[in-house]
Amino acid sequence: MRDLCADMLADLLEKKFFLLLACLIFVLGIITSFLTRNLAESLLLLFIDSLQPHIVDRAFLPLALFILSRNTVALFLMVFLGAVFSIFPLLALFANGFIVGAALLVAPLSWWKILPHGIFEIPAIFIAAAYGLWLGLWPFAGMGTGELRNRLAICTCAYIKLILPLLILAGLVEATLITQIR
Repeated sequence: MRDLCADMLADLLEKKFFLLLACLIFVLGIITSFLTRNLAESLLLLFIDSLQPHIVDRAFLPLALFILSRNTVALFLMVFLGAVFSIFPLLALFANGFIVGAALLVAPLSWWKILPHGIFEIPAIFIAAAYGLWLGLWPFAGMGTGELRNRLAICTCAYIKLILPLLILAGLVEATLITQIR
């Protein structure tokens, strides 16, 4: 496992096609929210209403842990449910892009509020999606379940060494911003 995790950045660079695909799907979600403004705004309000009780009046550390727990579970699912023909990463990327687009529609001058934590969270989303998309192609590699085990091991290393550190930073930044804006 140590050799497998040794050079995750080099491995990530080998997945540049999947990173680009992740970016394109995310942008497609943003564009779709712009084209369906009323739906996008309604869904964003539902999303905000569902989060509101969990973030209001929380101190910094509980808020950071809440954000981190939601994001780690979401991106864990994005990576490892990708094993089922990459369907979940595709849908999750599109949905995330749609929500970002809706936020930009509702408050176009507030993009700077998204940017600071997005510096860490959006790359984590793209990396998780790239590995999830790549993982979903295991049946087409022609090596059976051995290939799946190999890809799962690589994805586990990527999750631990690349995605989790970015999510920790994103959670800290987002919790700081939320507690400062209140």
